[in-house]
Amino acid sequence: MGLRLAQRANGVSTLHGAVSREMFRGLWPGFDIPEVPITSVTNGVHAPTWVAPEVLALGDDIAAAPAADLWELRRVLRERLVREVRERLYASWRQRGAGTTELGWIEGVLDPDVLTIGFARRVPAYKRLTLMLRDRERLAELLLHPRRPVQIVVAGKAHPADDGGKRLVQELVRFADDPRVRHRIVFLPDYGMAMARKLLPGCDVWLNNPLRPLEACGTSGMKAALNGGLNLSVRDGWWDEWYEPDFGWAVPTADGTAAGEQDRRDDLEAAALYGLVEERIAPLFYERGADGVPARWTEMVRRTLTGLGPKVQADRMVREYVDRLYAPPPAPTGCSPWTPARPATWPPGRPGCARPGAVSRSTTPRWARGWARTRDRTPARWSWGRRWPCGCASPSVCSGRRTWRCRPSRAGSTRTTRSPIPRPSR
Repeated sequence: MGLRLAQRANGVSTLHGAVSREMFRGLWPGFDIPEVPITSVTNGVHAPTWVAPEVLALGDDIAAAPAADLWELRRVLRERLVREVRERLYASWRQRGAGTTELGWIEGVLDPDVLTIGFARRVPAYKRLTLMLRDRERLAELLLHPRRPVQIVVAGKAHPADDGGKRLVQELVRFADDPRVRHRIVFLPDYGMAMARKLLPGCDVWLNNPLRPLEACGTSGMKAALNGGLNLSVRDGWWDEWYEPDFGWAVPTADGTAAGEQDRRDDLEAAALYGLVEERIAPLFYERGADGVPARWTEMVRRTLTGLGPKVQADRMVREYVDRLYAPPPAPTGCSPWTPARPATWPPGRPGCARPGAVSRSTTPRWARGWARTRDRTPARWSWGRRWPCGCASPSVCSGRRTWRCRPSRAGSTRTTRSPIPRPSR
């Protein structure tokens, strides 16, 4: 019903748009898959909500900031995350019934100088929360490495009716409770926005390992990138189109694995994940110069902030929606940019609707006439409204007073050359 009634449809990433065209091709029989009228606009995130104040304080100086300053910024954010994790972990264990004398070990949980990997999101099965646990001994070796240790912060929440998601959380919690590794991996319950605003900026690497191509977009990695976090992700959702070696790492996927061999696919992709962390990510993080700064790592942070940061913001998303989906095509000389191509006067001898906001009824398909999304007299404001007989959003747009003088006659009307979006078959 949504696709049949909507004037436009889009996915929330390029890959999601391609998958959607394949899924819903049956609604447009006779159309090739690339011609199915479902486009895509990649999601974005609200930067003022998710950018840490310390990052905002750099302003436009990020491109020229010394590597030492960027490294100190990352350490400050990591240290704040460690404090937050310890407080929440203490409260969580107290809620589980542990006494104060049993929780002295929490003061040694995490280290502000250790490579920190974050994973936080809701917990459906396809996001594979426990992929990192496929080889627990190898994971423990990464966490406890004598020279290049790794620490992992995990947070998430399963839907109350999702028993599978709850089991995944329980499995991870049991591993994180092991006294051998509990100072290097933690699970934080009750994940929400307040926790995310502390967790996302403090992680050096943001992990995302969904089952490709089931992730529509996935925006948590965008929020990490706004704070200089590098992404370690399967090429799904937004990462599939914006991945570059300067911004992080792509986890290889076993897309050709048969549907009944899910365990084998998970084993292959988990092994690739361990290999990336052990052979490329950790050595790069701990490769320090004479000043104690990892030059190549901080350069990746700089390029993420300056190159990827502008792409993932909601401002870009809104502009793309307006420009690609809602703005009419450019009008020829003599017409308003918000009106279809036609003479400056309409009909001859009468004033035309040549002001922004005036859109002829003929610009929408016949089945959609009467209701359409239009601009009113304030360019930055959108409104839903029934068009007046003249085709404008309101009579004041045409003549400044409540009159329909610019209403075109049927005999003199012409159709715009803009072709309507094909409707799905019934």
